[in-house]
Amino acid sequence: MKKFMSFVLTGAIALSMGVFCPASAFSTVAEENVENDFTEVTYENVKYKKYADHVEVGENISNKELTEVVIPAEIDGLPVKVIGDGAFLSCDALKSVSIPDSVTSIESYAFSCCSNLTAINIPDSVNFISMYAFSRCGSLKSVTISNSITSLSWGVFAGCSGLTSIVIPDSVTEIEQNAFINCSGLKSVTIPNSVTTIGVNAFMYCTSLETVEIPDSVTRIEYSAFEGTPWLEKKRKEGSFFIVNDLLVDGNNCEGDIIIPDSVTKIGQNAFSGYENLESVTIPASVTEIGESAFSYCANLKSITIENPECEIYDNSFTISNTSEFKPLSPLPDGVFNGTIYGYPNSTAQAYAEKYGYKFETIGEQPPTEETEALKGDANGDNSVTIADTVAILQYLANPDEYPLSEQGAKNSDVLGDDGVNTEDALQIQKLDAGVIDKL
Repeated sequence: MKKFMSFVLTGAIALSMGVFCPASAFSTVAEENVENDFTEVTYENVKYKKYADHVEVGENISNKELTEVVIPAEIDGLPVKVIGDGAFLSCDALKSVSIPDSVTSIESYAFSCCSNLTAINIPDSVNFISMYAFSRCGSLKSVTISNSITSLSWGVFAGCSGLTSIVIPDSVTEIEQNAFINCSGLKSVTIPNSVTTIGVNAFMYCTSLETVEIPDSVTRIEYSAFEGTPWLEKKRKEGSFFIVNDLLVDGNNCEGDIIIPDSVTKIGQNAFSGYENLESVTIPASVTEIGESAFSYCANLKSITIENPECEIYDNSFTISNTSEFKPLSPLPDGVFNGTIYGYPNSTAQAYAEKYGYKFETIGEQPPTEETEALKGDANGDNSVTIADTVAILQYLANPDEYPLSEQGAKNSDVLGDDGVNTEDALQIQKLDAGVIDKL
């Protein structure tokens, strides 16, 4: 239930150069909202919501009278902390806004579609900006972002065609999906070394973007992050693969049989998605992760070899697929792969293939782990060094055909490092087992 009342706050209004003096008071017309526990107040044609401990900027959607707004630091002695959802949405006459350092949060669509807003200074007190807060502000040319922001939210500056450059503070760790999509005037971006993730479509269709500085800290660049930019087109012309910090971001429409370079450690989301002329892929042991839909809808892909037995493969049938199909009673389609996945027995490649009913073939015995490789003296490969390894060496020396050592076992047996297995190696292992020496 709402009831209306009016009252006059005593004091005076002090304005200087259009900036509100927080020591002043002013007259308001208030609306008490019992259900939501706030009171609506209006000051200088802007609506606010006054709660028990703070004030928020309320909804002023499509207010054609607002051309300049100075948000006060306080109202009735309470701090103005939040610029609420859609606070100035479609206020297309609004040209400037002053945000005090009492504000900590700017909510979704707060300034969206303010087509004449030219500049915004976000003070360091602001530690959160929600999705699409400044989207479609086509005249916005200057933005100062708070040094307290850790994430640039979904679509926060989407469609800000007037932006030509942006400085991202080093407090930011993630640039989220659509953050700068369709910023057609954006020419350069420097990403600080605090950022680890650049989200889906983050700079998509920034048709003037020619310079991008990506630091070593970035380990994840998601699908179409730079699609439709001159920068990406230039990168594609430089080589078969677009690789950033050992992350394979884009396969550059490669065809036929390909071998991923062993400098790559991760294959990104959708890196080869939709490459219809791709036929076979060999992924080296250096690759530890295959991202979501990395090889989805590769219509003619017949084989994929995964040499790292512990490679993390995104758990979805579309990660490796030729096409899709609907199964009975399923509201969503599943990926379909008619080719063969090759890998080691008991590997993640085998587990992935078996889970989704894909054909799997082994490529031989699984290679030893780094821990096994480092275990000097482990001739029989049981991950320990005992008298049994001495016996294994002596048997091998006496009859190598009947008592062979594995390739790794032979390397482990050469404890003296003289490029061969001999009785002296066996003696050293025996001394270790007997406690005569402490290490090999």
